[in-house]
Amino acid sequence: LRAATGRLLRQAPRAVLIRGAQTNADASSSDAARALAAKLSARPEAPKKLPEFDSLTELRAKVNAHQRRADTARQQWKAYALDNPKKAKATVVKMNRVEAKIENGKVQVPLVIHGMPGRYATALYRAAAKAGKATDVEVELEKFQILVNRFPTVADFCHNPTIQRRTRVAGMIKLSDQAKFSSITKNFFCTLADNGRTNKLDKIIDAFKQIMRAHRGEVKAMVTTAHPLTKQDVANVRASLQELVEKDQTILLSARVNPHIFGGMVIKIGDRQIDMSLRSRVEMLERKLQEAV
Repeated sequence: LRAATGRLLRQAPRAVLIRGAQTNADASSSDAARALAAKLSARPEAPKKLPEFDSLTELRAKVNAHQRRADTARQQWKAYALDNPKKAKATVVKMNRVEAKIENGKVQVPLVIHGMPGRYATALYRAAAKAGKATDVEVELEKFQILVNRFPTVADFCHNPTIQRRTRVAGMIKLSDQAKFSSITKNFFCTLADNGRTNKLDKIIDAFKQIMRAHRGEVKAMVTTAHPLTKQDVANVRASLQELVEKDQTILLSARVNPHIFGGMVIKIGDRQIDMSLRSRVEMLERKLQEAV
């Protein structure tokens, strides 16, 4: 607007620039002055994609509010990254894959889990993914698991069959409000309490985590050895397992020690298990010797 005004003023006669008064110029100059006044008085149309603000103060208030929300979200992410560095790193790597696939208004579930836990977990995933809050719900469920493990009274409340349905629903509402859970998580807990399924929360949450891992393209793997592995050994195993999955998938490898396998390793990736332990070889030799006898 400022640039357009400058161009119009430069094109106008000098007499028009003095207090906007009309001079004894000819008719062409008067027409130019009137055209200039009309253009200056006309309010430019606001872009359709940008909101209109009545004043600069309102605009500044909107910008400051947005900045505060961004700072709060950044602080929450830093706190989460400090408490869960591995999960935070995996989330950053797969940030472009957090959008759920929606076709014909229906959310496509990346993993089908049968049974009661799978049904509830699938329903929760569809509701959360449709609202774009699947990751937030996952974090809230993990927070709930921490509360259950830290406070035995919460675990007793969820597993006690003598508590009445109304009392259980009211308790889940109070717990969700105190923990500042989202409406999706809160409604989910209330539904479980109303249906008497709070004693199955652990299995349902585990099923939801499996769906979210498939949602991000993560494949869980575990390697068992007789002796602890070095960092280089873990990196080599992860690189080898990466060749067994799709290119857009990521291996989440965990290691544990079991001296009873004598040597070698046992790898479990998804539903598959690769037994390369010394114990399995010894047992196979024993069976062959018994068959020969």
